[in-house]
Amino acid sequence: MHHPFVPLVFLLWAPLAYFAYRLGLARHPVVRGVLIGCGVAVLAVAVGSGGVDFLYLKRMKLFLAGATAFVVWLRHARAAGLSDRRRYRAALWILALCAWTVHLNFFSFHGARTFMHIHDVAHYYLGSKYFADSVTARCI
Repeated sequence: MHHPFVPLVFLLWAPLAYFAYRLGLARHPVVRGVLIGCGVAVLAVAVGSGGVDFLYLKRMKLFLAGATAFVVWLRHARAAGLSDRRRYRAALWILALCAWTVHLNFFSFHGARTFMHIHDVAHYYLGSKYFADSVTARCI
């Protein structure tokens, strides 16, 4: 089963935000509030659905890394929008917050809404249980 986050972002929220910006509607506080509300609703769907597939997470991480490199390059090229130090830092903070949220799988820890990763715990337990025997067997 595919997760609804990526289609909702690219087929619903991103076109709404793009056309609102291009038509000049994004200047109105009501339209900005609706766009922010739609973005929060998309995130709520992602959290409620048990997280995003790891393939999409890897692609989002790659996109965020590219966006960060692009912002840094624009600052280096002295682009008009990022010449102000405050805007530049705000852009980097927003990208860092997005990267942290994607890294945590939209707060759906390990897809099961738990802080414990069962697979990791099993390997940690088995590794520590049998590690001492393998070390002493090599020393003898």
